[in-house]
Amino acid sequence: NIGVEPSEIGRLQNDDEVIRQACLQFW
Repeated sequence: NIGVEPSEIGRLQNDDEVIRQACLQFW
């Protein structure tokens, strides 16, 4: 097993994007 699978990396990046969009909407 690799420490972090590509799917996990993609999910984390997507979470970052969701958080970024949520912050933009919040402001």
